[in-house]
Amino acid sequence: MILLAAILGLSLQAALPPGTQTVVRPAGEPDWDWLEAARPVAFERLMPLESRTGLFVAYRRYRDLYHDAPELYFKIDLGMTAASASLVEPAGASFQVQLLRLHAENPRASVDTLLQGVTVTRLTVPSGSCPALDARIDAFADVKMGATPNDVLFLHPVVHRIVARGSGLQVNATSYDPEVPIVRWVEATIAAIRTCAGGR
Repeated sequence: MILLAAILGLSLQAALPPGTQTVVRPAGEPDWDWLEAARPVAFERLMPLESRTGLFVAYRRYRDLYHDAPELYFKIDLGMTAASASLVEPAGASFQVQLLRLHAENPRASVDTLLQGVTVTRLTVPSGSCPALDARIDAFADVKMGATPNDVLFLHPVVHRIVARGSGLQVNATSYDPEVPIVRWVEATIAAIRTCAGGR
């Protein structure tokens, strides 16, 4: 964390025009504490799960403890005849690193104010334009959540959060295991969204 804080401080100063004088507080312990408190609010603004309404499947991925790991999010809105989707990722540094940098520049700003400076990459798939996406939704109904053996321990894992609401469907799950069926379904669905949206 100390190394990352030092990098953050250097990155901010390196971006300034020559001759500019400023004081940027490095991301020390108070900043890490701030991020721990700000993360749930920021994630729900950028990658909403609980606040969504209607029929949908939503997924959020981030790395526990490792704030520089890029997050990923998608949501699929379940229409009457076809699904639409969007996929969201940070543009450049992770959302959490961007927030730390912005907070270091303006420590009095609210989370909502700082979020206006976060850069995002977004891919969209219009309804009815992607048969592969519709196939992923059809496959979701048959996906088993899967169970991780009790003797497997994940140290600071990638966190997979998935929430779904649909006709006869209610899912609110968290997994740390990349091999369980639900996470494999997620990875295939991400690939389908990227392909249909013309992304990489």
